[in-house]
Amino acid sequence: MSKKNSGLTTGLLLGGIIGAFIGVLIAPKPGSETRSELTGKTEQLRDQIDILTELLKSNLGPTVDILTEKITPTINNIKDSLNASIKDEVDEIISESEITRNNN
Repeated sequence: MSKKNSGLTTGLLLGGIIGAFIGVLIAPKPGSETRSELTGKTEQLRDQIDILTELLKSNLGPTVDILTEKITPTINNIKDSLNASIKDEVDEIISESEITRNNN
């Protein structure tokens, strides 16, 4: 599913949810009937949220995998570079302390 269709689907789902909720609240009905409808709409809302969640997972899952594949080598390179720099600094400190020790 393309990003354009995904945005449209998300917009339609959210619009339907908001419209249904407002319709239930505005309708002039007895409290028990409104509560009953609200309960039904809540169940529909849960179903729509489940659909939206699955849609997001299916669209974002591959993106996260691609980003992970691209970022991991860069992170490893940075980590290796930092480890090498730290090792060089430690070696320099050790060398300086040995020179100081030998001079005393």
